[in-house]
Amino acid sequence: MKREIVKHTLPLFVFFILTSAIWLINGTVWYKPIALFIGLAIGSFILDFDHLVYWYYLRPDIQESVVARSAIKKNDFKNVLKLLEFTHKSHTSLIFHHYFFQIVLTVVSIFVFTSSS
Repeated sequence: MKREIVKHTLPLFVFFILTSAIWLINGTVWYKPIALFIGLAIGSFILDFDHLVYWYYLRPDIQESVVARSAIKKNDFKNVLKLLEFTHKSHTSLIFHHYFFQIVLTVVSIFVFTSSS
């Protein structure tokens, strides 16, 4: 799981550092890097949130979902991450992983980026 977290965060930190350095050199406002960091953190782990949707709504009847909900209820997030590590390849039809959602997200993102300063 540590390797998975590094795969999520390393490119984001590189992007964050390069973008923040350019912004600081150009003299932009101080809160832009903070907003960028928060957005990158949320965007990085939203795909993992999709597995919670799978456990709670798409397949709540399987044993894996029962174990995950029980661990979450007990605030045992270490076991939730271990369960996610072993079972994430078997999760199919995830909403945020679906190509249609990615296309809609891209179109909405382009609209937001081009309509704001």
